[in-house]
Amino acid sequence: MWSWGRTAYGQIGDGVDHEADYLTTPVRVAGLTDVVAIASGYDNGYAVKSDGTVWSWGDNTWGRLGSGVACDKAVPGTCQSNVPVQVVGMTDAVAVADEGYALKRDGTAWVWGSNHYGLLGNGSTDNQAQSLVALQVPGLTDVVEVKGGIDNRYALKADGTVMAWGNNLHGQIGNGSTSTEHVRSPVAVSGLTGVVTIALGEAHNGYAVTSDGSLWAWGDNLNFQLGRARDQPRTSAVPLRVDRVSGIGVTRISAYAYGLLALVPAG
Repeated sequence: MWSWGRTAYGQIGDGVDHEADYLTTPVRVAGLTDVVAIASGYDNGYAVKSDGTVWSWGDNTWGRLGSGVACDKAVPGTCQSNVPVQVVGMTDAVAVADEGYALKRDGTAWVWGSNHYGLLGNGSTDNQAQSLVALQVPGLTDVVEVKGGIDNRYALKADGTVMAWGNNLHGQIGNGSTSTEHVRSPVAVSGLTGVVTIALGEAHNGYAVTSDGSLWAWGDNLNFQLGRARDQPRTSAVPLRVDRVSGIGVTRISAYAYGLLALVPAG
């Protein structure tokens, strides 16, 4: 595995304390072999190995490494790792997502790190809580895809429905609620069935592709993330069909901070 870019919290993962703020050329992540899945967080890297273990590196604020070690600024080396460390409690993993979130082969979802916005998904209202090791998200089974971010977590289930939890300030839970209260346990995104893949945008958005090739979006629209004019609407607490590409037949999506890339058939 190779990485490049920002170096501030050891998220390059090559074991070196870089003097430069950024690396512009790829370097090899230290000690990682047999990698089958990867993800990147704001200041972290994550990888799943073929043996089902999950590894993380970079920032350890709020236990984001999942290594069982708490960040203590008075103790050198506890608040970041420049090399991959194993996430405690993760075995038989098949996928990993941003910000401490992984999927096991048995269809269960596991999380670690901060509970801000209710990200641990266990109903706790303690925003200062954290987990230094991986915990199973209660009541969530038959998961086939996971997407995570600094505000929210989404899970696609085998029956084609989508579950969401975390921040709802911009309607990004997608369950029709306009309340800005954080959602601390998984709830179903309204009206979505037959979903085949999902994405999460860091600027408060969810996206889904259904089996008929339609693309759906919900959450904030300040930067036109819903695929329509900014005031049509300003936010949406339910999924809206993105008509411009849905008629073509979307096959794959990838979200970034303020938008989405969609793959459609040529022609």
